[in-house]
Amino acid sequence: IKPNGFIAEEWEDAKPGELGYHKQWHPNGQLKYEAYFEGNIEYEGLMTLYNEEGEIIEQQRYEDGELVETIK
Repeated sequence: IKPNGFIAEEWEDAKPGELGYHKQWHPNGQLKYEAYFEGNIEYEGLMTLYNEEGEIIEQQRYEDGELVETIK
């Protein structure tokens, strides 16, 4: 946790049959990055990067750890 009380980064390990996630926040508290993974941190589903206003600036979709589509 940063001095201003905001969480800078958060990890949730993947449990059997579920996805884990990794999230980071900008200093202003807006979400900066989120990605989901399973197993040995292989991306699964969407990886999204946001600017400080909360707008999506990059988004990719993964299946079984492989990039299958760049959405933005």
